[in-house]
Amino acid sequence: MPIPRFSAVLTHPSRSRRRARAFPVVLGVLLVAGLGVLPTSVAMAGTDTLLVVNEGIGGVKLGQTPQQVKKAVGLPAGGKSATKSQYWDYDNKPPYAQVGFGNDKRVDFITPNSSRDRTGQGIGEGSSLSALQQAYPNADCTTQIGNGQVTELGCDVKKQLPDGKTLSTNFLFGTVDGSGGVITIYIAEF
Repeated sequence: MPIPRFSAVLTHPSRSRRRARAFPVVLGVLLVAGLGVLPTSVAMAGTDTLLVVNEGIGGVKLGQTPQQVKKAVGLPAGGKSATKSQYWDYDNKPPYAQVGFGNDKRVDFITPNSSRDRTGQGIGEGSSLSALQQAYPNADCTTQIGNGQVTELGCDVKKQLPDGKTLSTNFLFGTVDGSGGVITIYIAEF
């Protein structure tokens, strides 16, 4: 069974809705005792929010309930009901993301709204295809169909779970050859 492409399934916020952030978000830096290394799920000072591939962004993680999301990052700026799911927008505060809930009322997709968000390897909006492939050599890059024709390139970094679910982070390029850099990122469970 083919895996659905996110660009055909999810909508992402328009660039016009994105607002410049007046200040960087500092989530803090924790040192692992005795090792002197930084955990990959903690954002560095001076950045927006750290994207964790196949996990989440900031305090929002795939699989969380609405109550867990509210406890981690507070109430959303807005949200609306879709046909069978719901999404919340965090446009005015971290994690600066759209968070979607599936039929099981758990987070099943997250898409960042800030162009400054980066993975621990420095990949985010504007990153080149070569930088993405160097950071994630296991990324599966394929052309995707939009408006009935091949219009864009998507690179998926996937993780298969024992229960049959798949976690995937999709880095979407607006062109077939990946020129111009990443335009949208989706973190999803399906």
